[in-house]
Amino acid sequence: MVTDLEGIQAATGLKSLFINARLTTLEPLRGMNINPLWIGSHMNFMTVGAPARNRVESFAPLATMPLTQLELDDMEPKDGSYAFLQQLPRLRTLALGNTRGVSDLSFLPSMPNLSIMRLTGTRVIDLRPLANSSLARASNFVQIFGCASEEQRVTQDLVQQAEQQSWLLVVSKGNTSTYCPTADALYDVEAVASLSDDAVQLEWDFTKGSVDAYMNCEIHYNRSNEQLNNPDVLVESCGAAGSLELPKYFDRYDVQFVIDDGVYDRFVVDQFELRDETLDTSQLRLTDVEWGQSVITSRPSLVPNRSVLFRAHMIADQDVAVPDATLLLELNGETHELAMNGIAGGVPSEPEYHLLEASYRVEIPAEWVQAGLQVSMVLNDEVIYSETPVVGAAHKLSISLFPMVVNGVSAEVELTAEKAREMLLHYFPLQDVELRIEEPFVYDTDGDFSPSTLINALRDKYRLDGAQHHYHGIFPAGVVTSGLGIAGIASQGGNVGLTIDSAQQGSTFAHEIGHNLGLGHVDCGNPDFVMRDYPYPADTIGSNGYDAVKTQIINKDMVKDVMSYCRPVFISDYSFNSVQHYLDRKPPKGFDAVDGAAMAHARATGEPFYSTLITGEIDQRGGQTRLRLVKDVNRPAGIAEMGPFTLVAEDVNGELLTRTFAVEPTGNDASERNGYFALQLPVQSSSLVAVRIYFEGSEIFSRKL
Repeated sequence: MVTDLEGIQAATGLKSLFINARLTTLEPLRGMNINPLWIGSHMNFMTVGAPARNRVESFAPLATMPLTQLELDDMEPKDGSYAFLQQLPRLRTLALGNTRGVSDLSFLPSMPNLSIMRLTGTRVIDLRPLANSSLARASNFVQIFGCASEEQRVTQDLVQQAEQQSWLLVVSKGNTSTYCPTADALYDVEAVASLSDDAVQLEWDFTKGSVDAYMNCEIHYNRSNEQLNNPDVLVESCGAAGSLELPKYFDRYDVQFVIDDGVYDRFVVDQFELRDETLDTSQLRLTDVEWGQSVITSRPSLVPNRSVLFRAHMIADQDVAVPDATLLLELNGETHELAMNGIAGGVPSEPEYHLLEASYRVEIPAEWVQAGLQVSMVLNDEVIYSETPVVGAAHKLSISLFPMVVNGVSAEVELTAEKAREMLLHYFPLQDVELRIEEPFVYDTDGDFSPSTLINALRDKYRLDGAQHHYHGIFPAGVVTSGLGIAGIASQGGNVGLTIDSAQQGSTFAHEIGHNLGLGHVDCGNPDFVMRDYPYPADTIGSNGYDAVKTQIINKDMVKDVMSYCRPVFISDYSFNSVQHYLDRKPPKGFDAVDGAAMAHARATGEPFYSTLITGEIDQRGGQTRLRLVKDVNRPAGIAEMGPFTLVAEDVNGELLTRTFAVEPTGNDASERNGYFALQLPVQSSSLVAVRIYFEGSEIFSRKL
């Protein structure tokens, strides 16, 4: 590792510089005729909270160099100035990693020739300046991982613009940083809410902040204990001031006024508790409605083509008659009337959420649960409630199930396609599940039959096959050589997992699929990979669940989340909504899907439509880092994954190819330092002669090929 550039001026013939360094000054580079320039220390790009390893006095010397290609990883100036970025008009390629002082793209107008830009671990969150920059031209390439993400409406529009203009913009699916700016200090809003005889009225006035067409205002009410999900009312482009009036259905409104500017996370700016004091409380009145698809919430995104429970909570302060009620469905010009089950055992004085029979309720058939559905509850020939529920995207999960033969012992697969479908629909917001039982996967090498080794073998197959859907192995009990007690294993957000054959019929299979759908663990039963932002006590699920097969309420206080190690289990609205958002960001792919992003990247950059697949295991704890595969595959390398590791491959001509990557955990080690990796290089394997792997600047592995 280079710690001092003193004396580099003597290297008058030096034309390019690629160094792994930990520096305090760049002054020796002033005026040197070096291009391209790469300086870094392989910092973990995914963890932006830590300060950079290279704390140099100033970046000013770089402005004196004839740079057209510049890459700085893990560097920050002590003087806090990034003005040099506006003094590099010849720059064509710019890459910044873990340079958290860069918080905006104001430098782009000063770079008229820029055609490739990669930003990772910066605080840049608003990407709109890209639209008017030199990067917004055909065949140019922009990759940004960090605070900006595809969850932002402004970024979604920009990605579409890039597609239309034939340049490539790659942004992380979700926020991958922990050091991002927030909008709290940008806006002040004065809001007022009130009830009239037949309406809810709300007014707002932004007294601070720039309000543009992206500013949306959201009204959420009567959320009880559940988390904010879909708004009851969405006012798009709500403007700097405005008002709205809603029909009044309930005797109470606990209102939260939320703003979403399309860039920053939405947040609550005001709250109100409204009560209708004019109502005769001795009479039957509506106080709440809920919808149930696995979880029971007030304002879900309904899964299309799945039946849904609709229940209405009506209360009275004294015993009153329970009249018949109907639910009128309207969809695409057709209507259908459903008779609702009435309240049994007397009308409660407060809603009894845990008792199904304490509410009016009816099951809406699956074929009616589609976008555009309108429901109206009719009581005594009067519409007392009307709503057009949010219906989300339809997601079908495709799973290849591999019976595993380990050391000559075959797993007994009892999990049928129908059983898997029933189990996963029981827990997750899926429209359908398609499971295909494949030919047995045989593993009998190395003498290591631990679950972590078995999943890595299946990961290798997944990568070799170029699969885009889910692979899941059923491994036989009694043959594992370590990891005893592990009933399953899967990585968070990955597409590969394992379940032991003795546990395949229980919730373990769903638990492992939950990891693949983006969930960590709920902190009950001492698990690892805990979701720190789980909003409820670890031994509850927050809002009640609903078993559609048994048509019964699942009491939120009597079960634990399926992502915990405790029993009995169901799923919380937090986990359910998290999976739904994950699926919306990363829709599951079918059995025949291909990597379209890799194809687009190859077309945009001119990389070949073949590559070398390299897989391996990083084990810095035991010193057993190794390569598993180095094989040619007939598909492009695609976009490099960001992470704390860098693989440097040397070819027969002495040229170096680099690829950053992160690891997938191989077992119960939650550390980013150890795990399985897979990457592709845009060359044929026969051209490679050596591989080195670095972690945070230190070489941890080398091998000649």
